[in-house]
Amino acid sequence: MHLALRGSFTHTLLEWSALCAAIFVGILAFVQFRLTRESSLPIIGMALMCAGAMDAFHTFAADRLIHAVADNRDLIPFTWALCRLFNGMILMIGVGLFVFRDTRKTIRNRGWLIPVICTGFVVSAYFVVHFCASSNTLPQTMFADAIIKRPYDILPLVPFLICGIVIFPRYLGRNQTPLAYALMLSLIPQIAVQLYMAFGSFKLHDSAFNIAHALKVVSYIVPAIGLMMQYVQSFSEQKRLTAELTEYADNLQVAKDDVEAHAIELAAKSLQLEQAHAASEAATRSKSEFLANMSHEIRTPMTAILGYTDLLLEETGQNNVSPQQVESIRTIQRNGNHLLTIINDILDLSKIEAGKMDIENIKCSPCQVVSDVVSLMLHRAEGKNLTIEAVYEGALPKTISSDPTRLRQVLVNLVGNAIKFTEHGGVRIVSKMSDPPDAESPHIQFDVIDTGIGMTQEQQSKLFHAFAQADTSTTRKFGGTGLGLTISRRLAQMLGGDIAAKSTPGQGSCFTVTIATGPLTGVPMEHVTLDALKPETQAPATPIVSNNQINGRILLAEDGPDNQRLISFVLRKAGATVEIAENGRIAYEKAMAASRAGQPFGVILMDMQMPELDGYSATRLLRRDGYTGPIIALTAHAMDGDRDKCLDAGCNDFATKPINKTTLISLIAHYLQYHQDHASKPHT
Repeated sequence: MHLALRGSFTHTLLEWSALCAAIFVGILAFVQFRLTRESSLPIIGMALMCAGAMDAFHTFAADRLIHAVADNRDLIPFTWALCRLFNGMILMIGVGLFVFRDTRKTIRNRGWLIPVICTGFVVSAYFVVHFCASSNTLPQTMFADAIIKRPYDILPLVPFLICGIVIFPRYLGRNQTPLAYALMLSLIPQIAVQLYMAFGSFKLHDSAFNIAHALKVVSYIVPAIGLMMQYVQSFSEQKRLTAELTEYADNLQVAKDDVEAHAIELAAKSLQLEQAHAASEAATRSKSEFLANMSHEIRTPMTAILGYTDLLLEETGQNNVSPQQVESIRTIQRNGNHLLTIINDILDLSKIEAGKMDIENIKCSPCQVVSDVVSLMLHRAEGKNLTIEAVYEGALPKTISSDPTRLRQVLVNLVGNAIKFTEHGGVRIVSKMSDPPDAESPHIQFDVIDTGIGMTQEQQSKLFHAFAQADTSTTRKFGGTGLGLTISRRLAQMLGGDIAAKSTPGQGSCFTVTIATGPLTGVPMEHVTLDALKPETQAPATPIVSNNQINGRILLAEDGPDNQRLISFVLRKAGATVEIAENGRIAYEKAMAASRAGQPFGVILMDMQMPELDGYSATRLLRRDGYTGPIIALTAHAMDGDRDKCLDAGCNDFATKPINKTTLISLIAHYLQYHQDHASKPHT
């Protein structure tokens, strides 16, 4: 049955990923519309959501989850071609409405036109769905022996080409926004999808069929990234305006003291500015809340996408799966991880801009941090036949007062960039003191030196600008968003230092990071050798389980059906008995009932974002009523301090989404053993 259904399962997974991406784009478009009142956003967002809805109909019809009359051999390829034609037409119409000046003014001045146009899109989608589902016979669409194997898939190329040649360039000329650029870029996978189908796919669920569906997911993700970049751009502009308003308010106050004749006028303006400042602060709080919610909404489906992709890759060795299909699955996994990296960069930059990035100040070994970075990046360097080494010049402090996590993040980003832009030679991390230890404010310096392509002076001037790389050819060849160096410099400045760069084209680059060490009075200085930086011998707080097996009863409190199935499958495969609670109230009732019956759960996995009663409230209720078993928080939030919030609510530990299977099983095994050893002790 698995062999018979795996093609359909992969098809369903890809189409459902496309639908999730389309829905997310629509939500972002409406949120951005509320912030900017740009009338094109809801119409374009609704167009993409309707296109995603057509993909959902195509999936339901293919899997026979809805009633359809025609045979699947005709229904699947015909509905695919019709959905793609609808996608191209609706994008051409939706974006085309804002190409002509008169039409754009009419829509902006008459607000009722936006819901009317959106309703028209929905009605059109319904009639297309009704036609396909109720037709007894559908035309033949697949000709395996012909040059054009699926001639109906040539038709969607027409609206996509019209969009690329006429509509989208004019829209970009009138709207210089990240979304406009993203729409232009999304045409590349859109057209590639049709070419794969028309000329490459000669039967259902073959490699070209799967690649085309994976590319369609990418064509929805690109506008989503454009909208996220547009949101960050709006947020930065809002901050700039707030700073200007604050400065203006100060100037008005000085003028009020100097010019008594204008006292009343200045007082009125000052009041207006104070109100504007309060509104700006309210907007900042609202955006911070949106940032947390957006993190949850992105990471929750990414948990399912990446988790199920891992399961598919695990099963490829046990089944007769072709290399092309394995590569298709790896393509989804690779692009999912890349999307998650981009999302993390955008969230990090947003947190820094909003002043929500917390910096620790603890004792740590700078040399051990460097050694950890070398160990972490060694595999990537060896994959390109490069060397990577740490060099320690002169005496260095045994410990400094800083944030080792943020320092490691900065060095990993710089070393990763050095490896990416180096083809021959290697990378060195040189650590030394930039100030004497007895200086008033000593600093330690880390030089990341590579033998890569280097940069010109003009390219170096753009290095630390958000969303910018050395030039456009660099982006095309090596990829990236241009956020890494911006984030690294902000973090270095928050650690009391900075980042500078020196480079010569064709000879390599040197990035110099300085951070404050804190007072070094009484701190021993030592000459470091590589032998002194061996891994610590003590056991980790959470031991790694070598056989990935656990034995115990687990209560999984999770409201998402996809994540319920994924996490419960992983835990049951590892040997656990799993019971599911759909929300915090049910979790509380089941946990207390099991505890009163003398059969408490070994571990509770508590999702912190749930309807009716969230994980924080459910955990507080359990601790209030005497529940002492281990509770592990599951959260998709990326905000600093979230771990402390979970622990303050009564959780024993914390795991983020997307989940790592090995880490989660090891964490559960640790607390199952802890619970067995301390079952008679009260919770502290």
